[in-house]
Amino acid sequence: MNTSNRWFSIIEKVVLRVIDGLVLTSKEYYNQYYKHLGNNRVTSFHFIENKVPKVLLPQRVKGNKKVTRQITIGLIGLLRYELPILRLIKFVENNPSLFSLKVFGDGPLKHYFKKGHSDITYYGSFKNPDELGNIYKQIDISYVVYDPSSLNVRLAVPNKLYESAFFRVPILCSANTYLSKLVKEWGIGDEVNISSQKIFDRDMLKYLNASWIESKLENCLRIPNSNLVDDQENVIINFIGE
Repeated sequence: MNTSNRWFSIIEKVVLRVIDGLVLTSKEYYNQYYKHLGNNRVTSFHFIENKVPKVLLPQRVKGNKKVTRQITIGLIGLLRYELPILRLIKFVENNPSLFSLKVFGDGPLKHYFKKGHSDITYYGSFKNPDELGNIYKQIDISYVVYDPSSLNVRLAVPNKLYESAFFRVPILCSANTYLSKLVKEWGIGDEVNISSQKIFDRDMLKYLNASWIESKLENCLRIPNSNLVDDQENVIINFIGE
């Protein structure tokens, strides 16, 4: 979604006049953008969120998880948001006895993790969804902090929300985003501010302790499978049946 491009918005308005329905991955795209785009002939909006594939349902984590003295932060997925990555690297480097970082994924910024940091391990790309369970077993916190200057980041709901609750791993995400609103409503994590290293470090240290993590682990168990597991077949059937 590129709302800064006037011509793109015009094209979208034209398209919305001639289609019968539109599928979105976040309800906030509709609330903050498409709802105000102008009158159109779209009969309905449908939402297919980035939930956990049904094939992983037997792997849902329900057993007890213990937090060791050195908390392991996990960064999973496409490595493309520079400032949140640099903030995290410096934070871990400044607190080596307390935190370690494991990075799973690929992207234009992977070079930051190939510099031999003693408490930072880069594993490279992985097979999704086959290796997700093993990845989440290795971490205590899922770092889902992107650059909130992007409207897409502020409105999107990444698959990490559903994966983290499913595999019982609390989330830290960007402040002032729709994701942070959901994370706090579900009680499975909180938000951090990346505006300065000092503020970022303050926020990280506030949450990254055993008692906070364990309370969020319990809340993960309370999220039903219906909120986490992919249901796109039902959405598509309802869409076609209208």
